[in-house]
Amino acid sequence: TTYSGYVTTCDNTKATITYDLNGGEYESDDCVSQTVTKGQPFNLCSNTPTKEGYTFVGWTDGVNTYDAGASTSVTDNTTFYAKWTAKTITITWNQNYTGCPEPIEMQYVYDSDENTMPEEPVREGYQFVGWFTGLTDGIEITEIGEENRPTDNVTYYAHWNELYSVTFMASGQVYVVQEDKYLSGANLELPADPSPANYACD
Repeated sequence: TTYSGYVTTCDNTKATITYDLNGGEYESDDCVSQTVTKGQPFNLCSNTPTKEGYTFVGWTDGVNTYDAGASTSVTDNTTFYAKWTAKTITITWNQNYTGCPEPIEMQYVYDSDENTMPEEPVREGYQFVGWFTGLTDGIEITEIGEENRPTDNVTYYAHWNELYSVTFMASGQVYVVQEDKYLSGANLELPADPSPANYACD
């Protein structure tokens, strides 16, 4: 086609390959697009993108899925999308005291909302406080799901408060024993007054 003395040509032998990371990312602007020859083999982007909580499966054109760097060909402009599969994460629940039962391992799929926590553990003489990210401190974990989605295998630890027993005496004799009832600094619940007939002074 001629315009004002210039001749322009359109190269119909070339196709543009575009890469859609589908929620993933690169550390740099790798593999945004490339120009290839229609019908001729070329290599897809060999760099692997990342996505939190997911594993990269390959590049898909909506029909076929190819490994990163695989050879293929196209007949027109084509977009290849990153294909992802959700990770299966192992969470270890450690009851966190000497002689405690073996830690419980539970698995969950990163993008699933149907995840459960173990039943509250029981320890004689202690009150269960909750599950935490650290042995003695850290963030409390109250659910696995929308607000807390580990992206890699992780261990959570039970925290405990010691309970104290109180013994009430009357005239030198044991009147009432309240076992494992009170936290440190708690107010006592006084028992009913003893009957003088049962606890007479010598």
